[in-house]
Parts: sequence; C-alpha cells; structure tokens
Amino acid sequence: MIDSFQVLSNKSTTSEQLLEIGESLYVEVTEAIDYYNKVLALDPNNTGALYDKGLALDVLGLHRDAIPYYDKLLSVEPDNINALINKGSALADLGRYSEAIEYFDKVLPLI
Repeated sequence: MIDSFQVLSNKSTTSEQLLEIGESLYVEVTEAIDYYNKVLALDPNNTGALYDKGLALDVLGLHRDAIPYYDKLLSVEPDNINALINKGSALADLGRYSEAIEYFDKVLPLI
C-alpha cells in the first residue's frame, strides 16, 4: 500500500496513486470519496474512480447521487458489466424497476 502522507505531500502525485489510496480506504467510505474526487479532478474519465465513487455513494445509500458516476463510466465503457449492474441496482433501490430491468437486460448478452 502507498503511504498516503508521502503521496499527498508530493506535488507530482498521479491519479493512479490517488485511486490506490482511495481503494485502500474503502472501509472509510467518506474518506475514500475524497480521494475519488481528487482522482476525478485530475482525470475526469478515470473509469476506476468513476466506478468506485458510484459504488461508495451506493454504500452510503445515496443511489440517486451514484447514478451519474455510472452514467459517465458507461459513456466511456458502454459494456462495463459492473457499471450496468450497479446502475440497475441503484435504479431498483430508488423504485425505478422498469429502468433497472433495462440495465440488467443489457448485461445478459455480455456474459
């Protein structure tokens, strides 16, 4: 694991390093989200950070807030199975079942 203090004090920190820190802090979801925000500030299309931030928001029960991150990821990787499943799950958690089924149906031809 990367020493987060050392990485943060280094001005040449990469988005990959920040993502690794965020993923290592996943049990501390809100702190991990801060790192995903930093990654996305450096690299707005970072698929790892888009997915992880969406997932973290879902874990916090913020399904409506998670959906735009899955959408952005799917705009970059339309066949990302995890994003399709998680967006479907977030929609279902919001009671938007017919929309959720559409995303689950998109997964079937990919597996």
